[in-house]
Amino acid sequence: SYPLPLPSPCSIHYLVTHYFDIQSVPRRSFFELLSLFAEDEMEREKLEEFCTSEGQEELYSYCNRVKRSITEVLADFPFAASKIPFSYLFDLIPPLQPRAFS
Repeated sequence: SYPLPLPSPCSIHYLVTHYFDIQSVPRRSFFELLSLFAEDEMEREKLEEFCTSEGQEELYSYCNRVKRSITEVLADFPFAASKIPFSYLFDLIPPLQPRAFS
């Protein structure tokens, strides 16, 4: 389910500003999917390493300890980020979650 109805046609700008939670901390599945698009050998090896049981502590240090966002991770892996097909953005980046206001 979408947090907001998506317009048709829908631009990347709209998705980034109104739909995708690009400031969230990525999960392990994010790195698994991103590794599929990594053509650069160094990027692919690092992404695949994050997905192994041996790489979990390093992934935690890289991502969770410093609260690194999806935006920052994509900037750290520019070659893989540039190869993500549009249709995979919906699998890679989670939607914004409704916020409770007090």
